[in-house]
Amino acid sequence: MDEDSADFESLSGFEGVEMPTRKRKKARDKNYDMIKSALETHLVEYARKKHTQKRDTELLKNTIEEYLSSFVLLGYNYDGDPVQLVSASTQQQSDSLGTLLQKFIISQSPHAPPGY
Repeated sequence: MDEDSADFESLSGFEGVEMPTRKRKKARDKNYDMIKSALETHLVEYARKKHTQKRDTELLKNTIEEYLSSFVLLGYNYDGDPVQLVSASTQQQSDSLGTLLQKFIISQSPHAPPGY
């Protein structure tokens, strides 16, 4: 019995600690449910927003394709997210767009060589 009494003496520091009650468990469950609901709502809104952005980008691409056979569109939406569209159906169009982008970048530099 001496071993048992030694165990109880070592646990004597926990005399003032209250064990969780059903009320506290319900409060924790309620908080958990509230956090879970908030996260689910946020994820649904985020997924809806991304779906809308993807749909809008596709609509923009289709509209531009009515006027241009190949193009590169770079920019930012109102939320500050980058938007990048590339439309080139052949390797030749892709190469031409790459050359045009290089010319554009060089022409925008302060020390652009003549002819660009």
